[in-house]
Amino acid sequence: MLIIVAGKGLRIWKAPRTTYKVDAKNPGSDVAAETAAAFAAASIAFRRVDTEYSNKLLRSARRIFDFADQYRGKYSDSLAAAVCPFYCSYSGFNDEILWGAAWLYKAPKMDRYLQFLTNNAKP
Repeated sequence: MLIIVAGKGLRIWKAPRTTYKVDAKNPGSDVAAETAAAFAAASIAFRRVDTEYSNKLLRSARRIFDFADQYRGKYSDSLAAAVCPFYCSYSGFNDEILWGAAWLYKAPKMDRYLQFLTNNAKP
C-alpha cells in the first residue's frame, strides 16, 4: 500500500489535504514506480553523507517498485473521481515502471533491474 495526496485544490497547498491509497485492489503502478524512482535517486544523493538513510531509501524503493510491478494499473483508473482530469494518466504506466527500474539499476547496480529494463522496454 502507498498513501498519496491528490486533488483538485491546486491553488491552495495547506492542511487538511485528502489522502488516498493505492493497493492491490486499487493499483497505481504509475505513482508507485515514480515514488520508487525518487527514493532510488535520493539514495544515491545520500550515499556518501548518510549511509543508513541511503540504505533505508533503497530498501523502500525496492519494495515500492515490486508493488508497482505486481499490482499493475493506473492510479487514475483507481481514483478517477479524485485525480482526473488534472492528474489523469493517458499514456499508461509503462514509462513510469521503466523509469523506476532505471533508477533502481543506477542506485545499487543490480542486474535484476537491467534485466527488467531489457525485457520490458519497447522501441
